[in-house]
Amino acid sequence: MTKELHFIIGIWRSGTTLLREVLGMSDEVKTFPEHFVLLHHLNKAREFNDVSKNELLQNVSSNPDFIHFAHPDLSLLKDNFNQLNNFESAIKAIYTACLKEGESVSTFIDKNPIYSYYLPELIHLFPKAKFVWMVREPKDNCISRAKHDIQTIKNYSYLASWWNLTNERIRVSALKYPDNFLLVPYDIMVENPKPWVEKICTFLGIPFEEKLLAFETKKEERISSFVIAAKARDGEITKEYTAKKKAMWENLQKPINTSKTKQWKNDLTEAEIKAIDQVSLKFYKDLIKNDLTNKGAEHFLFSKLAKLSLLKLKRDIRLKHVT
Repeated sequence: MTKELHFIIGIWRSGTTLLREVLGMSDEVKTFPEHFVLLHHLNKAREFNDVSKNELLQNVSSNPDFIHFAHPDLSLLKDNFNQLNNFESAIKAIYTACLKEGESVSTFIDKNPIYSYYLPELIHLFPKAKFVWMVREPKDNCISRAKHDIQTIKNYSYLASWWNLTNERIRVSALKYPDNFLLVPYDIMVENPKPWVEKICTFLGIPFEEKLLAFETKKEERISSFVIAAKARDGEITKEYTAKKKAMWENLQKPINTSKTKQWKNDLTEAEIKAIDQVSLKFYKDLIKNDLTNKGAEHFLFSKLAKLSLLKLKRDIRLKHVT
């Protein structure tokens, strides 16, 4: 049976990891930790040949993050790789090699916020793929990115410009390929998760089950698995690192709730609220109404700076290609 490959996208700190954990509860789904195996080979994917195929295989075989966190069966992968003739089948073969013995799924879910900036390439390479687009209220999203050091510049006009830039990139593709995209407003979803998870499952073609809403029941198993993988990758890890990562995963494994919404009312000054709203509020209101006809506003300075930062990010990803 041909397995489907779908993606979760959206700017960092928009609920993409939450959704991955939810969907990962399904027996029909295999989810993956964030990785760069796919991104490192996009520039050669359209001209897939023996050389690029071998580079892709070597990249997977030497990528410590992918090996220790996704656990591919490299022997199985090498046996199957020779017969592949396009990039889509190669990526699916890599993900199939990550299935445990006896594990049978119909759908792969690949979650990485950075995919938001490569949508034309991904749609060309994976024409049947669907994209779940997570959108979070921009003020709360900016607070979260500042808190977690996602971007080095903490100016809120700059962070709001990144929010606009990311969602504008997605909006353009979603407008062009409406059947491939589902916009999910994070703040609305967490208030009443069941109908939204049902809608996402229908969109992805997987059955809804109540257990998807109780992913926290596997908290200890997932935290333990992460720590074991980190030790296997890095050797002995410090108690501080372990404690930090356990705290992160403890937070990720909490039941779906609204504790992370409307934080901006307590955390931002009036000037900071105004700075974000001037750039993003109207765009956000249009998006959650599923009105994709209007593009986001641009700040004269910080929008340009965000675009330059994105170019640097994509350049860094290309230069960090691991072989």
